[in-house]
Amino acid sequence: MTDSLDPHPSAPPAFEIVVAALAAKPLTTEEELRATFDFNKAAVLAALQQAGATAATVDYFGAGDEGRIEGVYITPDSAAAARVRLAVVERSWDAGARVMTAAAVLRDYGVDDALTELCEAAITLTGHDGYENGEGGRGALTVDVSAGTYSLEHGNYYVERDVTEHPL
Repeated sequence: MTDSLDPHPSAPPAFEIVVAALAAKPLTTEEELRATFDFNKAAVLAALQQAGATAATVDYFGAGDEGRIEGVYITPDSAAAARVRLAVVERSWDAGARVMTAAAVLRDYGVDDALTELCEAAITLTGHDGYENGEGGRGALTVDVSAGTYSLEHGNYYVERDVTEHPL
């Protein structure tokens, strides 16, 4: 991953919307995540289309307080070499003014790492963050490149107990 502190000169107009949203007022973490997620979905889809990909899947699994991305699969494999610029929020503390500031910047990612970032954001935005706790859960972010759609399938694991009482 290569960091870039300056917005890319040919950044899509949608990136300016992310920048403006952050500059207008302090956003909640979820609002920041949503603003960057929508931009990043479009950027990753465009990169996959340009690379000739037809589909992409990110599998994840977690249990017992440990969770991770299990794999990123892109069809055809050759499309995995694509690069994409994602919007990320950088925060900095101004000690003199005693204020935290946030700014959107573009960073360069390999498409597999970008898909991982999207998957983690999708998990959070759909209310499944913490899937790794307790009995855990698993899921997959799927991209149908030709249809231009994303979907997240998620399942939680749980322990069930069936109790019966018998007089003896």
